[in-house]
Amino acid sequence: MKQTVEIGHFVGLNLDLKKLAECKYIKFRFGRIPKECYEKLSKYEDNPYVLFFQCTSDATHYWGVYIAPVEYIQQVDTIFSGLYFERLRVKALESTPEKMLQELQEKISELKAQIAGLQKQIDDNWNQEAEKCQQVFSKLEELDTYFNIRKYVAKHDNSFILTGWIPEEDEENFRERLSKIDGIDYAVEDASEAVRHTPPTRLVNKKLFKPFEFFVDMFGLPNYHEIDPTPFVAITYVLIAFAGISLVTSMIMIGIITYTSVIERTKEIGILKALGARKKDITRVFDAETAILGVASGILGVVIAFLATFPINAVLYNLTDLENVATLNPIHGIILIVISTILTMIGGHIPARMAAKKDAAVALRAE
Repeated sequence: MKQTVEIGHFVGLNLDLKKLAECKYIKFRFGRIPKECYEKLSKYEDNPYVLFFQCTSDATHYWGVYIAPVEYIQQVDTIFSGLYFERLRVKALESTPEKMLQELQEKISELKAQIAGLQKQIDDNWNQEAEKCQQVFSKLEELDTYFNIRKYVAKHDNSFILTGWIPEEDEENFRERLSKIDGIDYAVEDASEAVRHTPPTRLVNKKLFKPFEFFVDMFGLPNYHEIDPTPFVAITYVLIAFAGISLVTSMIMIGIITYTSVIERTKEIGILKALGARKKDITRVFDAETAILGVASGILGVVIAFLATFPINAVLYNLTDLENVATLNPIHGIILIVISTILTMIGGHIPARMAAKKDAAVALRAE
């Protein structure tokens, strides 16, 4: 098919390719040249051996052939290579491109007819043997399952032993299905009797906590006898979300409080400016107040969190026998105080800038 398309570009050349190939004193090259490079051939008009005979064209290339004497073909090849000429090697040179194209099309039609006949035979055979083929396929799948299960099986004399775990709610169905198969002996034991191995872990949570199983699975499932941490993870992420919302709300409230303070102390701002205070001095006064407020609130929050760990640990110990679940790292406490200070300063900086921009005369007349 590809050869047919390529030869189709040279239809209309009206050359007997076989006779052309038998010439001893000239060489020819079939191929294509980019359209932008074709225009550069005008630079070689003085060279009588640089001739390109165009046949067809497409969106990006001109298709054709160039012919040169044997003694000059290397020089001409170098010129066309510099013009990004892509040579097409025609394998069978028997006649003109028209006849070659016709022969190839006839051959393609014959091959398509043969393919259609073979496809019909395949369809007929499948219709006759479909049931048998499906049975063979099912048997092969069954044998493949047996082959892959070998790594889980132990052999003893003429018996094979396979052990595994099943969910407790599937035990009755498991017994019922195995009882119907001859030659199989089975035993079902409680998982608590397993000494060397522990059952696989499957998280079972209520619908409310289901979305948070992803995080537990990502960081590692607990052992079978360990507590499922999904509810704790869910509570943690919910508290983080509430904490984020509360931080934004706190910033807004601090800005409102600082703005209220600016309005109430307008006359004080006027006095400071009359005494020579600069804008940045006024800004620093209110920034210092919000920073003190942030440090104090951060320390208060850390102290309350530290004191809350004692009753929380007591409750968790009574419920789960786990000690010191809730702890407060001193470094984390310091980080929280710093974050509290930064957030309060950000929330109060805009009102502080507003205070600094007030006119001294207007501020002194304020009541």
